[in-house]
Amino acid sequence: MADVKVAIEKITLKGTFEAKMEFNDELEVFVCYFSDNHNELILISFDLMQLSVSFCDELRSQLSQRCKLQADAIITHCIHTHTAPSENEIRNFGISELTNQLVVAIERARKSAKVAAVSFAQIDTMGRFNVNRRKKINSSDSTFTVWYGYDDNAGRPDGTWQVKKRLEMLTGRTIEAKEFGAPIIYDEPTDGWIKAIRFQSETGQPIGTIIRYAAHPCGAGHTPDRKYSADFPGVIRKIIAERFGGQCCFFTGACGNIAPWSKGDWGDVLLPEDGISISPLWMPHKSDDECRREVYRLGRQIADTITPMLDSTKFERIEELAFANRSSAIAVRDDILADIGEANALADRHYREFLKMRPNSSITELKSLADKINFLRSHKYFYSEYYYLNRKQAEAKEVRIDMPIARLNDIAVVGFPGEVFWQVQTPVREYAKNRDIKSFCFTEANGDIGYIPTSSEKPNDDYECYCSITAPGTSEKLAELAKNILGSIS
Repeated sequence: MADVKVAIEKITLKGTFEAKMEFNDELEVFVCYFSDNHNELILISFDLMQLSVSFCDELRSQLSQRCKLQADAIITHCIHTHTAPSENEIRNFGISELTNQLVVAIERARKSAKVAAVSFAQIDTMGRFNVNRRKKINSSDSTFTVWYGYDDNAGRPDGTWQVKKRLEMLTGRTIEAKEFGAPIIYDEPTDGWIKAIRFQSETGQPIGTIIRYAAHPCGAGHTPDRKYSADFPGVIRKIIAERFGGQCCFFTGACGNIAPWSKGDWGDVLLPEDGISISPLWMPHKSDDECRREVYRLGRQIADTITPMLDSTKFERIEELAFANRSSAIAVRDDILADIGEANALADRHYREFLKMRPNSSITELKSLADKINFLRSHKYFYSEYYYLNRKQAEAKEVRIDMPIARLNDIAVVGFPGEVFWQVQTPVREYAKNRDIKSFCFTEANGDIGYIPTSSEKPNDDYECYCSITAPGTSEKLAELAKNILGSIS
């Protein structure tokens, strides 16, 4: 066994992309560095919404060459903040500037790394701060996603008004509560665990902390006056760094179907030109200041909740560092089209059909067709904004992912690609627990391939499912792959 050295460095994202908004708070990148006598490992956390697999491959390759590292020893993660530049904005500026800054950070980390001890803290918040945003509505035999804007119904998130509004949009008529079984309480199970890994030097000097929580960091964007922001993860980082010293970085847990429980005084629902929304509703806070305060409230409460756990944990010297990064082919769903123009044309045709059907069709029929239209409209994002796949991959019905797992003593850091549903990690957690290993699972690892629902979900059954390119069975495959990798390094 060898002593393991640790360092956490950060850089700004300013100057690495074409800025199109003002900054509410700093967008940053955190480089977590680990080394023993034989290996170096780099975890990089970006204040970005997502990066494609191809972008991450290119970035990891450049860093590998310039820093003399194995590409497999570089793990990337995006915290998934929705108020960040897109991949296109970084590509238009040039990937080289981002690479240059990361090289500097890695070299700084190599120089500053110290033999370290680690502690692990966790607490289950039992859904106090997040919501499973998907709910099956029996009257329509389909799911309705509510991103945010829940009413507080005796401490439970109530999405009744949004479901009612969506049903009225679908049917073009007034919907009575008895037709859909109001109230609609969004109380399906969720992942409430806050987890934290804290590092200090041999002499007790703080090195830093890595915090993980599962919820979409989207609250800062709930205003017409959008500004760049790290959202609630940025608030958590600042508070924890002030309380415990060193740097604090954030990793977003498996949040594909999890929203933050944001509260506020909401404005009017924003609608398309024809006044008909067939997707989840979007409405801003009435006040920009209220929006920022709500982001701070959520971040502060999460930080306050994990703080006593961090205060009471004991440190142990890090004597084991192991990691693996395994590539795998992932099947693409059969109904993906390889041409955006064809998908748009088909969506337009189906929408005209939808408008004709609207006066006389059932909610179930209308919702099914609306979801199909949204799936077809999403193709432009699949190919030209998020780059989940290209035409060649669509025709081959297959994309590639790299799944990374690292282990520090008895702590396993498990990365899933894309936006997996929270349940995907459950068998991995159980596998780790049965081997006395503490699990720390995160999403958006080494690139994004979109939403990855569980196989119990129906294709196209509302937002997360019609924004998915992966075939049924993907979630189970990823869970098995994670268990196999963890077994190989345990």
